[in-house]
Amino acid sequence: MREFLDRASLKIPIIGPILNKAAIARYARTLSTMFSAGVPLVEALESVAGATGNIVYEKAVLRMRDEVATGQRLQRSMENTGLFPNMVNQMIAVGEESGSLDEMSARWRRSTSGGRQCGRRHVEPARALDHGDPGRARGESRDRHVPADLQARIVV
Repeated sequence: MREFLDRASLKIPIIGPILNKAAIARYARTLSTMFSAGVPLVEALESVAGATGNIVYEKAVLRMRDEVATGQRLQRSMENTGLFPNMVNQMIAVGEESGSLDEMSARWRRSTSGGRQCGRRHVEPARALDHGDPGRARGESRDRHVPADLQARIVV
């Protein structure tokens, strides 16, 4: 039943994309923390699965863990799930190639793309929803004189 509800909640207009972004942000943050602490990737993915906060993402990360344990690259297993944006997959691929997976998953949250912060684009709407500000979660401006995308850069 929980899987049905979580899968349905990811498809709800307005709220679904925010829940997807929140799960991906938790995934990246937890993976970065675990990997930088020296936890082996397969064990780290097991902990990351529970941190996503959604059974759909949890099961996908556990499948990823099984694929990584058999020798497949993390980036390839992420692509196989179909849940992660291309940008996240590419940054993980760069991290795997350069040997700095922890740094790249942490950088994903704070890097820039097209003048906007990628992680902020995923984290800020979820944070706004947690704080009961659905207007800000949809990207609406709190101050009429400052565009919402500029406020996202200002708000920490």
